[in-house]
Amino acid sequence: MKSDAHLGDDESKAEPSPEMAGALEGPFRLAIDTIPGLVWSALPDGRIDFLNQRWRDYTGMTLAEACGWGWQAAIPPEDLAGLLEYWKAVLASGAPGETEARLRGADGVDRWFLFRAVPLYDDQGKLIKWYGTNTDIQDRKEAEALLAGEKRILEMISRWEPVPVLMEALCRVVEEISKGVYCSILLMDERGDRLKHGAAPSLPASYTGQLKGLLDSYEAGPCARAASLMKPVIIADVLVNEPSVFFRELAVKHGLRACWTTPVFSSGGKVLGTFALYSLVPSLPSAQQERMIGQMSHLAAVAIERSQEQEKLKRSEAYLARAQSLSSTGSFCWNVRTQEMVWSDETYRICEVDRSLTPTGEMTRDLIHPEDVELFFQMLSRSETDYRFECRLRLPSGIKHIQVDGAAMRNEEGQLVEWIGNFMDITARKLADEALRASEHLARGQLNALKKTLDALSQESEPDQFLAHVLGTLTEEMEAHSVSVWEMNPALGQVELVANFEDSQIQLPTKLEQPRSRPAQEPREHPVWTAFFRDGKHCVVGMLDADPPRVRLEDGQNTDGHHWYGDQISDPQVEATIKRLAELGIITTLCVPLLLAGKVTGLVSIRFQQRRTFRREEVELTRALTHHVMLAVYWMRLSRQSRETAVVAERNRMARDIHDTLAQGFTGVIVQLEAAEDAKSKGLYDNVDHHIQRARELARESLKEARRSVQALRPQALEERSLPEALEAQGTKMTFGTPMRVSFVLEGNPTPLPAGCEDNLLRISQEALTNAVRHANAGEFGIRLAFTLQRITLELRDDGCGFDLAAKSDGFGLLGIRERVEAMGGELALNSGPGHGTVLCISLPVSKLPSTSP
Repeated sequence: MKSDAHLGDDESKAEPSPEMAGALEGPFRLAIDTIPGLVWSALPDGRIDFLNQRWRDYTGMTLAEACGWGWQAAIPPEDLAGLLEYWKAVLASGAPGETEARLRGADGVDRWFLFRAVPLYDDQGKLIKWYGTNTDIQDRKEAEALLAGEKRILEMISRWEPVPVLMEALCRVVEEISKGVYCSILLMDERGDRLKHGAAPSLPASYTGQLKGLLDSYEAGPCARAASLMKPVIIADVLVNEPSVFFRELAVKHGLRACWTTPVFSSGGKVLGTFALYSLVPSLPSAQQERMIGQMSHLAAVAIERSQEQEKLKRSEAYLARAQSLSSTGSFCWNVRTQEMVWSDETYRICEVDRSLTPTGEMTRDLIHPEDVELFFQMLSRSETDYRFECRLRLPSGIKHIQVDGAAMRNEEGQLVEWIGNFMDITARKLADEALRASEHLARGQLNALKKTLDALSQESEPDQFLAHVLGTLTEEMEAHSVSVWEMNPALGQVELVANFEDSQIQLPTKLEQPRSRPAQEPREHPVWTAFFRDGKHCVVGMLDADPPRVRLEDGQNTDGHHWYGDQISDPQVEATIKRLAELGIITTLCVPLLLAGKVTGLVSIRFQQRRTFRREEVELTRALTHHVMLAVYWMRLSRQSRETAVVAERNRMARDIHDTLAQGFTGVIVQLEAAEDAKSKGLYDNVDHHIQRARELARESLKEARRSVQALRPQALEERSLPEALEAQGTKMTFGTPMRVSFVLEGNPTPLPAGCEDNLLRISQEALTNAVRHANAGEFGIRLAFTLQRITLELRDDGCGFDLAAKSDGFGLLGIRERVEAMGGELALNSGPGHGTVLCISLPVSKLPSTSP
């Protein structure tokens, strides 16, 4: 082969010169031929005139074939052009040179060599000879390639490349370094008993699709055996050494004659998969291939473990995100030096901030309610390690309450590095607390007012003073300056003053007895008062410090309001009253509708000397207390018509009804609220809502009974049910959510009773049950209702603390029971003792039952 066009055929080969042949005879020739290296010499023009025996043995060429330019036949074609170009450059320079190229051996295998050449000059500086060596650097080149491949794989691992990508890249590195072999990686599945395909970029799918199986199945081949035995399996010749018929046939079908596989172990010694090399010819792995298998299987282990750790981290992050979502808890981190903040996804959701935005201290400050900003940053600047506090967020959806828990992280020098912590959305809990407080406030306020009303009703004989007691109670409960009562005069179409309570004194206008006579006028629509008197759904807030005074519906909207005066109430008396109140320093009024049979008949005006806003529970309490005012006004009206027996009878009836309906009903409300408070202390917020809802229902039913009492109607429970059904339902309703168990027994065939008798028996049962719940600490309460032809018997029994009959003092409850029994012509038996419970038995002879109740 010629080096280029200028080389003639006569120059392509050259026999060694006689001088060189002679010089190389003897020991020197032997040394040159046996040294561990390929040695050669060339003439000044570059033609080879000598190659030692090792060079000739390696290439399989004779000296005659290789001399001159014949050596080019031992160079792979893809390397020859570059090598010739470099050799010509060295010849032209006359300086030593070296380069790398492959040299083809007699076995046809190409290996990398380092080509070195040095010139020899005579005394006159004339170039007379070139001497050179070829040094085998195949192992070094493979080591460099392996090192570069490892570096590339490690870089991919550091970038968190997916496992399939890493495995394929690893296989290709091996196949580039070790020509003539194919690489495959199998991975252990999650259960750890089966191999699955990982990567095999040069093997056909028809082969890799079958290369899997259970570890204990020899049919799966050498990879499964290596994983099961946890050691390398070397198959030098598949036809001779492979015991698995399945694998042998599969490998031969695809031209694979040798398989060398080793397990891939985790850092903890667990098998992660297998790494295998396949050869197209029967053979054992070379020492270099064995080293490569060891290095690559280690890299595969690193890649697989890193990927598994990443998957675990992703799952952990997903679980954390889900847990944070379920618990409405978000996390945050704040670097003190860089001021960089990091939020979890749930923190973004709680704070209602776009996930694409980067959180900052300024953003956080803007989210926090202005009244809580100082607290928030003050807590973060504390020197303690841990902190916990609550604050409010001002968000588009409204105010949100959060609990912040966290810690200050410090470095080894004790310097503060960052704040870490979490946000917990506690809005639901706060709302539950608020609802509980509201309901408790309403129930306790009504109960306190009811007790005072009952005391006044039982002691005060003057109806006007009874009204004063009721208005005084309302003033005290609302912490108001004064209260006035107004009633609609249908004849005039205007409201008239009924009573004014101020400075603990009641004032009654004389005009109440002598109403004005003026033709009724068609009232004009007013945006506030018309709605107030039409349906009575909302109270009205008056703002006397405005000019002119304004009013608005208390419907949660907090509007600016409307001009107070309108044709609906344009009355000199009202205008004079407003002017006088302004002189007294009254700023705010709350007008509550007076209802009778669902119709607005007037209003109660509650006055304050400060600007006020009203919480929902305050409004509910005032609406409830106005029913007491209605009772008092009704009694005052009744008393003025008759001061004798009718007054006493009606007072007793009202006292009994109030005691037996409202008092017992509100006792049930208190029981439910206490149960709610207990549930709240245990974190059972669903139960809190349930108990509060039950308390609301009891309160509403009590208010209905109050309205019915005003009209002296039959109890609603007896309108909807029979007496036995009402007794049983009453027991269940009043003890719901308490530890007390109520049993009801019906004996005989129920017969219809006069309405008054059924009412009295239901109220007596209610009184006894209330005493058992509130005072006796009873666990069991039994109701037995028996019907015979001669008598009706109601027996009420509890297992509570009981009391001493000899030392007892008849309270209003027992007195009311006796009055009811006597009114029915029945007999009352009471049996009790300390620690022995109480038994109350009412016996009604059928022959003495009245036709109507009192």
